[in-house]
Amino acid sequence: MTRDNLLAALAVLAALTWGRPAEAGAWLRDAKTNCEVWVANPDQNAAISWTGPCVNGRAEGMGTLIWFNGQTQTGRVDTGERKGGILNGHGFSRYPDGYTEEGDYLAGVLNGHGVKRFADGTIEEGDFRDGKHNGHGILHLKSGAVMEGEFKDDKENGHFVSRFPNGNVAEGTYKNGKLDGHLHATYADGTTADAEYRDGVRISP
Repeated sequence: MTRDNLLAALAVLAALTWGRPAEAGAWLRDAKTNCEVWVANPDQNAAISWTGPCVNGRAEGMGTLIWFNGQTQTGRVDTGERKGGILNGHGFSRYPDGYTEEGDYLAGVLNGHGVKRFADGTIEEGDFRDGKHNGHGILHLKSGAVMEGEFKDDKENGHFVSRFPNGNVAEGTYKNGKLDGHLHATYADGTTADAEYRDGVRISP
C-alpha cells in the first residue's frame, strides 16, 4: 500500500456504517402461552415463541425467544433476561443473515458493553448507549485492519488508531464519522507521512 493509498483508505473506512440503529418497538404475544414480550422494530407478520417464565402475562427472567414469519421460523433467536417482558440484562441475538449481537441491555436495547458480529466477518465491540455505539470502541474489519477510538451515536468522533495487516499504522482525528484534522501514518519500514483533513477531504499536503 502506497502512502497516498493508505491516507485515502483511512478516509473511506470511517464512511462505512456499522451499527443497527434502535427503532420503535411493539408488544408481541406468544399464541400458545399468551405471554407477551417487547421487541424492537418487528416485521409486520412477525410472530414469536417464548420459552421461559411468564409473570402476569409477560416474560420474566431468563428465556429464549424464537421468531416466526407466520408459521415459518425465520432463523432469528434471542436469548436473555427479561423484566416485565422487556430485555433487561445480558442478552444474545442471532439473525438468519449470520449477524449476531451480544451484550448488556436496558429497556430492550444495548446499554453497556456489547459485541456485534456481521456476516462479512466485521466485528464491532465497545460501549453502547440506547442501542448506539457511544464511547470507546474497536472495529475489526474483514480486511484484517483494526480501528480503535471514540464513538458518538454510531459515528467515529475523536482520536483513532488504525492498524493494518502489513504493519502500517495511522492515527488521526474523526468528527461525525469523517477524518477531520491531522493524520499521521507510520509505515512498516519505519518511514512516516502526514496530512490534514477537513470533513473527510484531504486538504494538505
